Amino acid sequence: MKVYQDAQQLNAAGKEQLLKQYGLRDAEVSLLALPHANILALKGQQQNVFWDFNFCNPYQAQSFDGLHAHESGLFADHIFPELKRWIDALGKSHAKLLDDQIDRTPRWRGLNHFSAIMKVEFTDGGKYGDIAKLVLFAAYNILTETASPGGYGILRLLRKFLELHMYTALSLHTESTIKAGEESLLEFEAALKEYRIVSPEKNWEFIKAHSHKHAFSDITRKGVSSTFSTKPNEKAHNPIKDFYQLNTNFKNFGIQVHTVLLRISEEQISNLMQILKLNEKDVISTVIREQLDILDEHKRKGSEEESTGAEEKKICTWDRPCFPEFNLTRMHG
Repeated sequence: MKVYQDAQQLNAAGKEQLLKQYGLRDAEVSLLALPHANILALKGQQQNVFWDFNFCNPYQAQSFDGLHAHESGLFADHIFPELKRWIDALGKSHAKLLDDQIDRTPRWRGLNHFSAIMKVEFTDGGKYGDIAKLVLFAAYNILTETASPGGYGILRLLRKFLELHMYTALSLHTESTIKAGEESLLEFEAALKEYRIVSPEKNWEFIKAHSHKHAFSDITRKGVSSTFSTKPNEKAHNPIKDFYQLNTNFKNFGIQVHTVLLRISEEQISNLMQILKLNEKDVISTVIREQLDILDEHKRKGSEEESTGAEEKKICTWDRPCFPEFNLTRMHG
């Protein structure tokens, strides 16, 4: 009640910021959102084009992604900034000591080496994954329980995070590793609860602090996390960016790439793929993504036109392998 009373003395922005720290929402804001929620309910909550696809359930298709949820998410955006905050609180000499100890870390094959991390930012989630593995050992003699209780708490949380991330990233799972992974999740949650007591000003109510709760159920149902990881496709980003900057007018990119590939010879395609390190999967996925965006926008504008099905387009005939797979009835005439 006191939090709510304090919030009433603030302006709209301050009220929202204060209530957000406690996972609360102002009653007036909730009332404003209610009509919109009712409209969505009447429309069957179809906010995304994927709901229009037969046999498609976006909720079941959604899977835990270690790269964006953990490495470039939970660690890069939350745990690591907290760790640097506690280091900075000890003074510049301690920040320099951390960078020096990171630089002196032995080099290992397949592990990025860093000369400094306190003032450097990356766009590559994989680099943050390597920093997470290294900084625990580089900071353990700086963020001691005596010198920095809060910093010591974030190191404990980081250790539990690394253990949890290790289990989610295993390339082979058994019943025992699944059980151990679920136990590591509980240990991480316990460490986070302890840290929130030490540092209550930090808000941990965000989706990437929750999504790993579904990791092991996803692994049990769909296989190891590499099956649904976005990490393998990350390497295609730079070649696609180069092609975008050098060969397009920056509009309808996917269609232009597809058109170019249709016009040139097979040998030229092979050379182009080799130069840009592109493959057919990357190009096709880009084209599909653009078409989905167009259809999604079409639906959002409230068009009453029905989507064209496979029967009308005659994409899949009765004698094709895909016919029984999608449970299509045989076309007549």
